[in-house]
Amino acid sequence: MLSKELLTKEQQKAITRLYESDRTLFIGGLGFGKCIVGLTAATELIRDGALSRVLVIAPLRVITSTWMEEIRKWDYLDPGMLVTAVGGREWRERALRSKAPIVCINFESARQLIGEAKELGVEFDGLLIDELSCLKACGGELVKVMRHWVKKIPWRVGVTATPVAECAEDIYAQALLLDDGAALGTRWEAFLNRWFIQADYKGHSWELRPGAAQDIGARLQGLVYRADDTAYLEALPGILDEFVPVALSEPSRGIYDEMRKDSVVADLSVVAKNRAVQAGKLAQIASGGLYRGEEKDLVWQDADRLLAVAECVSQLRGEPVIITYQYTFQLDGLRRVYPDAPVLGVGGNCSAEELAAFNRGEIPVLLGHPKSFGMGLNLQGACRTMIHYSPMYSGDRYRQVIGRIHRRGQTQQVRRVSFFAPDTVEEGIMAALARKEKDETAFMLHL
Repeated sequence: MLSKELLTKEQQKAITRLYESDRTLFIGGLGFGKCIVGLTAATELIRDGALSRVLVIAPLRVITSTWMEEIRKWDYLDPGMLVTAVGGREWRERALRSKAPIVCINFESARQLIGEAKELGVEFDGLLIDELSCLKACGGELVKVMRHWVKKIPWRVGVTATPVAECAEDIYAQALLLDDGAALGTRWEAFLNRWFIQADYKGHSWELRPGAAQDIGARLQGLVYRADDTAYLEALPGILDEFVPVALSEPSRGIYDEMRKDSVVADLSVVAKNRAVQAGKLAQIASGGLYRGEEKDLVWQDADRLLAVAECVSQLRGEPVIITYQYTFQLDGLRRVYPDAPVLGVGGNCSAEELAAFNRGEIPVLLGHPKSFGMGLNLQGACRTMIHYSPMYSGDRYRQVIGRIHRRGQTQQVRRVSFFAPDTVEEGIMAALARKEKDETAFMLHL
């Protein structure tokens, strides 16, 4: 069991902020310990009579592998105070009817639980949203339901490491759920028009106006609490990034160029009906395969990228490595090369025991889609190397994935190896990712 004295000074400061403030957008770096901060603040408010019941909304894995574990690890916390509502309606109603003052629900089931709580007359006076940036879509169904429901809840906390990893406008919905529009207004269109410039004629892309980041940051000063994780970050070993080009073979380049010029690969009967589909097909070809339609309909594959990845792994000489993939054909190829490797995520076979064995260095290769490595996983036990079979577009996911091994407890320099095909859309994807990181860094300076 861990004692409260093990909390760092910065974690204790964050707990005090959440305890003393009714509205907080809590930003802390990956591995800072945001869960124990939120859990401690909530339990202390409940024990002191300031709150009676708190709803925690978080990704499923964060609930099962972080919240449930954290409350059992610390000697000053009572596991009986927390219950999960994960499952069907029966499980949600059982949790709502329980006497547990903290109820945890995953994002996918939160909308149903809110409706069922109204039916049962169950009320919450506290709300903590872990990984708040998951609710960045202002028009999302859960946001639409919550923006009115939360007005009855006096204590609200949103927790995230990357509030604007994708784009600056993502901050709006996050702030709205916490302060009802006090900082950035109650109308999405007005927010966009005031601080952004439309970057395309359809309104899918927006860019910050000059000085907008400073203005938005100033308006959020009372809401945002940024944990000072300087000492924590300085104590972490560095990240060594390697970008490995794998040139397209002659047949691959021919297929790629045909799709790029005509949106068609005639010999394979593959047609891209619009620009978005075309971009997706080009990304597939660049990384070693092509689907006619759904991912079950593979019509072409090239082994060059797989061979390059396998060569990189062989150079590690059995040292544990994580390999992320984007497409099913990539996973199928990796499974042929590493038949004993556990696969994390949907359709995978990785058990909790295998994750523990990987952390002990007993399993050399762990496979998974970036979505599966996002949140709630600690894999820094024996692993220091991560390989990306192909680049990913999501800035948030890019940071979250490496954060599984670049976090508290890591003692070795972390190595991230990214494979890409030169002169293809993969170069554009990596450029977009770099731009997002630059934009986020600039925006975060004002929060």
